Amino acid sequence: MLDGTRITATEAGQLSFSIVVEDQSVSVQLPQDDGSIRYAAAVADAADLRVIHDKGILEIFADGGAVCGTRRNYLNIRPDKLVILSKAHMSIFSGE
Repeated sequence: MLDGTRITATEAGQLSFSIVVEDQSVSVQLPQDDGSIRYAAAVADAADLRVIHDKGILEIFADGGAVCGTRRNYLNIRPDKLVILSKAHMSIFSGE
């Protein structure tokens, strides 16, 4: 179950990106977001979530890629801390 999943990445304590799955929706927040637009997509019964981050490019795939989105970040693009809170099974890979 993905509902309640929270992924937060920071660089030197400053937000790089935040991904939240709640109420059958996945949403993304970047440091430059001012709240005027909510970046979200319905994920209904999605059983998987794949996140790829590469120097400011954030790609999110849910439900085997049936739901996907890309965001470009210009601030804090090299996170040094990643916090994942989820009840779901996780596999984490790093290219570093």
